[in-house]
Amino acid sequence: MNTAGFVIHGAIHNDFPQHKVVFHAHVPDALAVTALKDGFQYLVQDSSMLYGQIGYHDWEGLSLTLEERERLAANMDGNRALIMRNHGFLTVGETAGEAFMVMHYLIRGCRAMLAATATGLELDPGPTEIWELSKRQYDHFPLGHYEWPALMRLCDQLDPGYKL
Repeated sequence: MNTAGFVIHGAIHNDFPQHKVVFHAHVPDALAVTALKDGFQYLVQDSSMLYGQIGYHDWEGLSLTLEERERLAANMDGNRALIMRNHGFLTVGETAGEAFMVMHYLIRGCRAMLAATATGLELDPGPTEIWELSKRQYDHFPLGHYEWPALMRLCDQLDPGYKL
């Protein structure tokens, strides 16, 4: 049994039955954000659908204890994504498409943030009210609703053997 997977995924499934899918990943070129003291910065439009919906969970070593589930669930409460400091990412959704697209946009936002900060130039995140407006606008476009079927068609074209 994968104890860490049981602890991490169980934390969400036990407390949030509306989240049918839990996606946990360690994406190399975005993991740097998990180690930043100030965490994720909203800098580009693509991250605005997650505005105010990213939680943080402090690293506790390998996720092997059932007690950590309570802390994971508390840090996830009300969020679509969780940055597990010094560890990885966790996203949730009512569908696989939603959880996947939340992860996609979180990673994309991390990549943009790292590229922008690497320039050493002053960053301009824009005004808070625009982030809030953009978040409300994105709420009318359910993540994964349109993208997931297209991704499945692409998988079917590239290698239908994935279904086996």
